[in-house]
Amino acid sequence: MGWQRKQVTSTGTSALDALTEVAEAMFVEVSGAKRALTKGMLSTAVTARIRPELSWWCAGCKSTHVSEQLMRLGGLPAGLRLEPESSPLNISALPRWPGVPAKPLGVQRIIDAYLRLYGPAAPADVAGYLGTTRTAILPAWPTDLVQLDVSGRSAWLPDQLVDVVRAAKPAPLVRLLGAGDPYLQSRDRDVLVPDKVAQKAIWRILGNPGAVLVDGEIVGTWRAKQGGKSRTDLTVTEFGVIDPDARDEIAEEARRITAMRGVPDVRVTYVGG
Repeated sequence: MGWQRKQVTSTGTSALDALTEVAEAMFVEVSGAKRALTKGMLSTAVTARIRPELSWWCAGCKSTHVSEQLMRLGGLPAGLRLEPESSPLNISALPRWPGVPAKPLGVQRIIDAYLRLYGPAAPADVAGYLGTTRTAILPAWPTDLVQLDVSGRSAWLPDQLVDVVRAAKPAPLVRLLGAGDPYLQSRDRDVLVPDKVAQKAIWRILGNPGAVLVDGEIVGTWRAKQGGKSRTDLTVTEFGVIDPDARDEIAEEARRITAMRGVPDVRVTYVGG
C-alpha cells in the first residue's frame, strides 16, 4: 500500500484491520444491491459505512472518501468483479461468495510461487511484492528452504531449484520489456540493476518506462510515442553504450512493437550512454 499504509496506520489502525473493515463494507453493499454499482456509487456507500478515520479528503474528487488503495485491495476478499464491457465500469458480486475470509489463507502458496519465479529471495522481497510487511510474511515463511548468499545478502530457495539456478546462464537475446513485464516485478532490484541511478530511471513513482534487456542485463530504458500517422518514435536511454549488434536487434524489436500498433514505420533514437 506504500504511503497509504502509513496514512492508515497513523490512525492507530493496522493495515490488515483497515483492509478487512473496508472489504466487509464492500461485500455488504454489493451483495445487497439490486443491480451492479459504479465505482463512485460503491465508494460513497462504503465511505458512509466505515469509520470516519478511514476516509480522507481527495483533491481530485473534491470530497472525502475511503482510500482508493483500500478499495482496490478489498475487492478480492470482498468477492467483487468488474462487469465486462460496461461503461462506466460496473462492480458486481461473485456468485456464491461466502464473505470476507476470517483470516489470511494460502499465504505459503503465494510465497512458494514467488520463490519459483523470482528466487532466491528474502522475506522482505516477498513482502514488498505483496504490498505488506516482512513481519506479516514471517509466520508463513517455509521452513524447508535452502539459504544462499546472493551478492552478500541472505536469500532462500526451494531445494529442488538450487542446482537449476546455479547452472543457469544469461540467455543471448535482446528484448524491449514493457513497464509491466514480470521480469521487472522482482523486488531484489539491487541484484537486477545494481546501479542506483539506473534503478530510479526504471522504477519511478508514476509512469515507468520499458527496459532494454541485452543478454541478461538491463542496459537502458525505452519509451515510444506516435510520430505522425505512419511512424512510431522510440527513444532508448542508455545506461552505458549499447554495441552495434544489439542495436540492430533493438531495431527489430522496435519494428515488432510498431507492427502491433498498426503503424508501418519506426524510428529509434538513442540518448545518454
